[in-house]
Amino acid sequence: MTITRIDHDAALIVIDMQQGILRFNSDAADRIVQATASMAQRFHETGRPVVWLHAQGLPDVRTDAGLGASAEMPEEAMILDPHLPVAEGDLDIRKRATSAFTVESLESWLRARGVTQVVITGLATGMGVLSTAFSAYDRGFHVVIPADATTDMNAARGKAVLNDILPAIAEVGTSEDVLRLA
Repeated sequence: MTITRIDHDAALIVIDMQQGILRFNSDAADRIVQATASMAQRFHETGRPVVWLHAQGLPDVRTDAGLGASAEMPEEAMILDPHLPVAEGDLDIRKRATSAFTVESLESWLRARGVTQVVITGLATGMGVLSTAFSAYDRGFHVVIPADATTDMNAARGKAVLNDILPAIAEVGTSEDVLRLA
């Protein structure tokens, strides 16, 4: 797994790193929050855009996993971890889907800033991160996944996605790679 470069016009997209979801991933929460905070700070320092996504829930559909028809997430559960450096000018949006690109304004916001590459972090590797990565790839963005800044409650799914699926559409490496190259 390797990250070859971070474009000058890259954006950081942070998926669902809110208190109500991180508490279900407590073993990895500190690691991914710290890695994401470091990258967000670097993106701010270098004038690159940062996008913060908040999951409001999932689409009201039936699935074998029973994830559909979920209720609206309580407002207090949508608050980002307080260690994440949200800054003025960042895009802060809510979604009721797995992919960040279901929010129609996201792509136009990125295009208006000349973004060519997205670095995606957050939860869950096999859901929000994966679907956002595929959506970004399908829209012609270069995709980077810092593996140590993602996690999945299903460890086997997360590992399979990072090792077997994402390398087909993205460069997969570490947050240290992103910091070194940004």
